[in-house]
Amino acid sequence: MTLSTRPLLCALFIGAASLGLTACGSSDDDNGSASTPVVQTETIKGIAATGNPFVGQVEVVNAKGEKSTLVTIAADGSFTVTVPKGAPYLLKAFNNSQTLYSYAASVSSSGQVNINQLTTAALYNANGQMALDDLYTEWAAESKSVTEANVEQAAAVVVANLRSELSAAGLSEATINSLNVFDYAFTPTAGNAFDGVLDDVTFSYTCSVMACTSSYSVAGQSLTWNYDIDTSGINFDLGNIGGGEIPTGSYSLKITTTVSGFSTSTTIANIPKPANQSEFCGNTDLLNTSGLTITQCSFDGSTGRIQGTISGLSYSYLYEYMAA
Repeated sequence: MTLSTRPLLCALFIGAASLGLTACGSSDDDNGSASTPVVQTETIKGIAATGNPFVGQVEVVNAKGEKSTLVTIAADGSFTVTVPKGAPYLLKAFNNSQTLYSYAASVSSSGQVNINQLTTAALYNANGQMALDDLYTEWAAESKSVTEANVEQAAAVVVANLRSELSAAGLSEATINSLNVFDYAFTPTAGNAFDGVLDDVTFSYTCSVMACTSSYSVAGQSLTWNYDIDTSGINFDLGNIGGGEIPTGSYSLKITTTVSGFSTSTTIANIPKPANQSEFCGNTDLLNTSGLTITQCSFDGSTGRIQGTISGLSYSYLYEYMAA
């Protein structure tokens, strides 16, 4: 089980705030001058592939129109992007000949956000079958009109139109009915059923001043696409990408935050315990993006320790897992 640190971060920094410290915001220092606010960011990880791993770069824009830096997609199709915080996000993977789009209602440290032709097709439909480059450019204004519900329904339409192809690839009926093209976990390798569908399915559209036209094909054969297809039985939640909920488990977790010699504690019930030090320390990326520079991390099977600094202040976190 992968431990999501996002819910725990809230406890950590609430604890720090109770000491009168402001590592995640701005305040007046002893000389009366304002400190520099820490820019809040989120880290989005995912796979860009159209069957083969996509060769190109990824950029992400948040609901305020703030963009990430460009990130080069790895040879296996994976990418990691840090973007100014502000869901929902639009993602763009592009090269000189093709541009793909995707969407994240929110983000988790363990979730995978896919960028492929199916996510692009879903967004095209959610956007009223209009140009996605315009949607991306105007996301600050359009993020409230292209809603999560719109995107969910459009993603269900994609699955319904490709039900036969997904089944032929070996996906079970239950898997198909819960398949979310935006976060379905897969690897772009030979033998992966979902990746095999991506190998066969193509989607493209062209736009004039008045309207856009689209085309779909499977294994080189034109596919008639039904935008009004029955999607009953297909159920998923785009919010699962972001999760954001405290994970459930059989342990009680006491978190003690110590800043420059002052400590505060909070306890969270029903938490899963990391399996080992690698799992515990491997999920501290969100602490880094929240302004903490981690200098040391350890876990002995029941107790985890993280040390670091924020703006010159020394921080330490003690995680104590106790059987409920």
